[in-house]
Amino acid sequence: MRGRGLLEETLVLVPTPQSLISEGIAKLAPSLLLEGDGGTALAAVIQDGGVDFDLARDLAVKRAFEPCEWAQVNAALMLHDEGASEAETEAYLKRWALMTPKWTAHMIRFFTEPTSRTYIFTYLAGRELCRSYVEGEPERFRRLLTEQVRVRDLLAPA
Repeated sequence: MRGRGLLEETLVLVPTPQSLISEGIAKLAPSLLLEGDGGTALAAVIQDGGVDFDLARDLAVKRAFEPCEWAQVNAALMLHDEGASEAETEAYLKRWALMTPKWTAHMIRFFTEPTSRTYIFTYLAGRELCRSYVEGEPERFRRLLTEQVRVRDLLAPA
């Protein structure tokens, strides 16, 4: 970053537009890798190691589960906007996000931490923003990784 004159990129403030893009990249990257040639190569390595692994099935399950991830956002809204109790929020996460009690407890701590209480939005909204920008064009994902891209750049028509 110093060599490119982007020293400000070494600081990450939350929640900011930069967080939205960073988390969007992180949530989108595995799908892009696994749905491309990288997925086939990884599946071969795993299978060569003697592990029963069906990449197509696992990707289908992941895609089917994606809508359930929005339950995390709903739960944060329930807790902070609607005044739901922590117990109600945990029950909601168990039912709709299919989370274990241990994971729901972690999410409640995350939602109630003052510095991260709104951060849950960056993961899924960021993924959708980056996904719609990339739209199957690997060069656009490369741009997300190598250039200083702003949210308005991602919202601009292609």
